[in-house]
Amino acid sequence: MQNNLKSRENLSNFLTLLTSSHEEERLGMEEVIDECKTFYFAGKETTATLLTWALLLLAKHQEWQDKAREEVIRVCGKTGLPGAENLNELKITTIVLNETLRLYSLAGTVTRQTLKDVQLGDLQIPAKMELYLAFPSVHCDTKIWGEDADEFNPARFAKPRKHQAAFLAFGLGPEPA
Repeated sequence: MQNNLKSRENLSNFLTLLTSSHEEERLGMEEVIDECKTFYFAGKETTATLLTWALLLLAKHQEWQDKAREEVIRVCGKTGLPGAENLNELKITTIVLNETLRLYSLAGTVTRQTLKDVQLGDLQIPAKMELYLAFPSVHCDTKIWGEDADEFNPARFAKPRKHQAAFLAFGLGPEPA
């Protein structure tokens, strides 16, 4: 029992997931290295893109820059850095980043396949149908986000949204295998 619990805890580690066997298939050392490189560089590129857009938007919207700066100083101290223990306290920073991701998605589309027949409004979608969703069509929809959908307004993330699935910054979950 203890051994089984320990192995489940280890599965939360990315490298452990890559090296563990799944359905009798195990990645070779070169494949693990390639996956790690992909994860690292993809994460670096998307993070750099998000931060670039966020800094540009904050430069254009000084009032939000001031609010975010005051929050970081209050939460982290004048010389402190954000850490895992205080990230949840950075509410303004979070809504600024979410609004940035809404306006400048890190991916243009997401592809999903239905696992079973689905009724979506008036549409009957059969199982195994591939759906392509363009993020900008949802992220800039004035019916969902209001008439200012094309404008930078982090305040829209300060309260719960009516349409939980309207913010697709990370694709709204994993693709089925």
